[in-house]
Amino acid sequence: MPPHHRAGFHEYLARVKREGRAEGLGTVLASDGTRRVWHFHSSIRREGVAEPVVRSIVTDVTDARARERLLADRETRLRHAQKIEAVGKLAGGIAHDFNNILTVIAGHLALATDESQLMPAQARADLEEVTRAVGQATRLTRRLLGFSRKQLLAPRVVDVNALITELEPMLARVLDERIAFAAHPSPTPARINIDPSVLESALVNLAVNARDAMPDGGTLTVDTVVRGRMVTIVVRDSGTGMDPETLARAGEPFFTTKGAGVGTGLGLAMIYGSVEQSGGSIRMESTPGAGTVVHLLFPVATGDSDAETPTEEHRAARRSTPPPPSVRPVSVLVVEDEDPLRRLVERILVREGYHVTPARHGADALHIVSALDDPIELLITDLVMPELGGREVTEALRATNPSLPVLYISGYDPDPVGLDVGDQANTAFLAKPFTGSALLEHVRRLAPPRRDAAR
Repeated sequence: MPPHHRAGFHEYLARVKREGRAEGLGTVLASDGTRRVWHFHSSIRREGVAEPVVRSIVTDVTDARARERLLADRETRLRHAQKIEAVGKLAGGIAHDFNNILTVIAGHLALATDESQLMPAQARADLEEVTRAVGQATRLTRRLLGFSRKQLLAPRVVDVNALITELEPMLARVLDERIAFAAHPSPTPARINIDPSVLESALVNLAVNARDAMPDGGTLTVDTVVRGRMVTIVVRDSGTGMDPETLARAGEPFFTTKGAGVGTGLGLAMIYGSVEQSGGSIRMESTPGAGTVVHLLFPVATGDSDAETPTEEHRAARRSTPPPPSVRPVSVLVVEDEDPLRRLVERILVREGYHVTPARHGADALHIVSALDDPIELLITDLVMPELGGREVTEALRATNPSLPVLYISGYDPDPVGLDVGDQANTAFLAKPFTGSALLEHVRRLAPPRRDAAR
């Protein structure tokens, strides 16, 4: 028996003598040096012996306890996953509905901005403020979708060192002036494939948590380590730390140690969701009074390019021009169950010279198409609708017109709903909320203006 366990064993024997029986666990060393856990069941035996003795039945429970711990760990992980899934569905649904509203607001803002030259200067400034607010709301819905693993990501090859350097001023503003902040980039490029907004949001959230854990000041460091095929971002604070029970629940939705009205308990859960959706993982270490260390691990990017994917802002900057009079309008079927959004899409397209046929849902669309004299040349459809969804409408229309171009619009990522748009050149996906210029860019690519045969 290990020396440091012997005092406890003597106390156990004393309890047996005092109470007549007892049971408990003890650690012993096997002959090969391995530690084993024994379950002792002891009692005083008086009959058949010259004087009372302690009789113990011992069972080796080492392997059984290991299996129990493994099972308990799996059950804990399962319950955590179920919580995340349940709250994620709620968050994803809210974000989807909110994206519809944001699309309508952003679309009409863009239309109003086009006419803003006729407005007073203060009215134009008000429009700019509302536009900025819509951008903030859009980023919020992306965080909600990241929490539900349904975020619409635009990953590209990013050098983590450069991104953290750009983010330093923002992190410094988040922190208390009594907190010393330092970033230590790796000596070699740390390239990963990620949507930059995911990493930015994760680092800002971790900085806020670190600040709250250091009310009297301290230090926060962000280190980048490249080892083999992995890039690790290490966020380390000198705060109050967490005990094992708190650490085990740190990523649970709505779990927070902050006071009422201070924390929502969604920050870390959102980080877990968006990082894992991006192919990364998180490991946390914490000790009460010794701070917390968070490891964000990502595989090294295989691509060599760090070229940016054009953003919505870049696309919005491209001014649209109506088709010249020498071309005839393209016939477009717009299927959307949200009336304000359907009217907005129709208005944008009609203003650009397209011939638009609106439909309230999938079944309505098929009924309308069956009564049309001229064929539809482009289908724009929401994915999730009552009656029939966008995929079913596409299958029905392509049964008679296999080459029909289709533009899906949705607040959900196409992957979770089983939509594969990568194999067809005449199929595209546009995430809500979207701008009018982004919509027109897709429409022109899928259905270029047709030359009028009569001309």
